[in-house]
Amino acid sequence: MSQHDEYRRTSDPFMLRERELATRWDVSQRTLQRWRSTRRGPPWVMIEGTVRYPIEEILAFERAAKHGGCNW
Repeated sequence: MSQHDEYRRTSDPFMLRERELATRWDVSQRTLQRWRSTRRGPPWVMIEGTVRYPIEEILAFERAAKHGGCNW
């Protein structure tokens, strides 16, 4: 792991790259690209030509998609 990767991990706001989110959700990068083109999925930003997903948006999207279970 490079020093740059460690900085990205601990910086705020934390953002995931497309490939990192694809790995987290076990979907292809192409799926995320299709979702962006059809305005599905979590909000994203473009920084210097690279798509980034703010972690707070990812977590909100995951909470909204939650089904079942117990909410105590």
